[in-house]
Amino acid sequence: MKTIVTVMVFSIILFIIMKMIDMKFIQKEMKPIKEVVRESVMVGLAVGIASIAVATMDKPVSEFMDTIMEKQVLTGQAQVFTDNPGF
Repeated sequence: MKTIVTVMVFSIILFIIMKMIDMKFIQKEMKPIKEVVRESVMVGLAVGIASIAVATMDKPVSEFMDTIMEKQVLTGQAQVFTDNPGF
């Protein structure tokens, strides 16, 4: 749990830095700090929820993505008929 909070804090700090660079050099228009803080908290919560979801999954992430993408993994051998049909 401690690492998830650390990831959240670092992602919030990184988002604030990137947002300030974006406002200063790209948009050339500063937004109120209240909006920046609100967006940063939303990003932090999203990162935290996603981290908790990934950490509590029983299956590896690759199996989870296969389920979402509806990939079917077939195990075993296919049945092949080599005799004459019985009808």
